[in-house]
Amino acid sequence: MKQNKLVSFHVDVDSPLILSRFYGFKSISYDLQMLERFYEKTFERAFQLFDTYGIRATFFCVGEEIAKSKILAALLKKACDKGHAIANHTYTHPFGINTLSAAEIRTEIVKCNEAILNATSVNPIGFRAPGYAIDTKVINILEECGIRYDSSAGWPVFHLLFKSVKFIQSFTANPKMAVGYGETNSYFRNSPYAPDRINWKLKSREKRTISEIPLPTSFQVFPYYANFHLSLPESAGSVLINNSSNPFLVYLFHIIEFSSSQSECLPREIFRHPHIHVPVEKKITRFSGTIETLLKNREQLQTEQFILNE
Repeated sequence: MKQNKLVSFHVDVDSPLILSRFYGFKSISYDLQMLERFYEKTFERAFQLFDTYGIRATFFCVGEEIAKSKILAALLKKACDKGHAIANHTYTHPFGINTLSAAEIRTEIVKCNEAILNATSVNPIGFRAPGYAIDTKVINILEECGIRYDSSAGWPVFHLLFKSVKFIQSFTANPKMAVGYGETNSYFRNSPYAPDRINWKLKSREKRTISEIPLPTSFQVFPYYANFHLSLPESAGSVLINNSSNPFLVYLFHIIEFSSSQSECLPREIFRHPHIHVPVEKKITRFSGTIETLLKNREQLQTEQFILNE
């Protein structure tokens, strides 16, 4: 393997409906036919990009949306047939899952597992919390539900941002962004580890069936996140992408980044999303450059394979 360094590629499948809720809109004019066109176009582009580089990614999906859409279910089955993995992103995408009761958390996990199994005939082993709102309680319930890894240990800059937005919004009128955050990002830990049962930020001294796969940072602050790198000049993005000595690195996309206001019929409520007005062809070109940069010094390995080979 190239310098014993690995990279995994993740895609959070947050639909325009979920994004509209994030921005504080409780209802929008967006029907299932429009939503399914969004799925078809964005997955087609993601598949094409990953096929070009031989990448087997992991798609983190919302169970309720799988259950409602035959198109999305078929796309996830196609993803599995291509060698990609499907992971759990909860059933309803609640912002702040760590604030729910244990029973509610378990329901979110189990129902999403069932929706993925029904669509793909494969049990998911990975999880990411909406808004990276993870803590010890959620980690322990994930293990009870058969999840083998969590990848929600969020970036410190996002943790600070979410807390700031929550505070500022307490003085403002609706609509309010539905941000949710958990604890801080495991003491800036960047390498995979088994989380402690009492404090998930610490490494467990006992053998566990669940691992934490943190979302890594550049210079201990900046996230390895496509939407963030799109905000920077290409040269600056390359500097940040190359600044990691971590043996195992996760690079995160969101499915919305494979779309734009110019190519799909998207609800106007999400036009505030960063880079939604950038032509999708331009974004794909940047993504290709990012992937090529990462693969110069790393071998790509699907997170599921990493966990199963431990």
